[in-house]
Amino acid sequence: MLTRVNGPVSRRAKPLTDNAWKSDPVERTIFRAAYDHSFFYFLFQVEDDKIITSQKKDEVSVTDGDRIEIFLSRDTSLNPYYCFEISPTGLVYDYEAKYHRDFFPKWHAKGVRVKTTVSDHAYTVEGAIPMSLIKTISGIKNLHGNTIVAGLFRGDKDIRSTSEDDITWISWVRPAVSQPDFHIPSALGTFTFE
Repeated sequence: MLTRVNGPVSRRAKPLTDNAWKSDPVERTIFRAAYDHSFFYFLFQVEDDKIITSQKKDEVSVTDGDRIEIFLSRDTSLNPYYCFEISPTGLVYDYEAKYHRDFFPKWHAKGVRVKTTVSDHAYTVEGAIPMSLIKTISGIKNLHGNTIVAGLFRGDKDIRSTSEDDITWISWVRPAVSQPDFHIPSALGTFTFE
């Protein structure tokens, strides 16, 4: 649930603790969100003893390192849905997609703001997505009391590599598949705009 607040981020927190495809324990990830008439605000607080980022600066290089991810869609058909993958250094890989895994990387969200901080054992990603974009994605002019389909994910890299096998995937919702895939309806839940 999202709460309309005067400050940028609500005090309610949703932990992302589900290591969907391995039994290993995971480092804590906390998600918070809020909105006002201008922006949807989000905050990820990520514990990470080994923060890995790419040395490249092109946005797709976000997928080579640790990252948090937000997916948004009007409904579970995921036609279309919108993805924001963000590195600990604040590099954003944003793209439009259609189910299943039909990506359009030339799409870019206008007006998205991101700020990150990194310490020895953690990183924080704060962001703001314009409510005008949220309304366009949802197809709803007045979001108060309505919902939008959303996914919250974390990719935790173990070593500097481009292999997907070197990532521990953490999800808000446990997807109904045996192999890692967040680009499916069962990986998403709903945000309710209170």
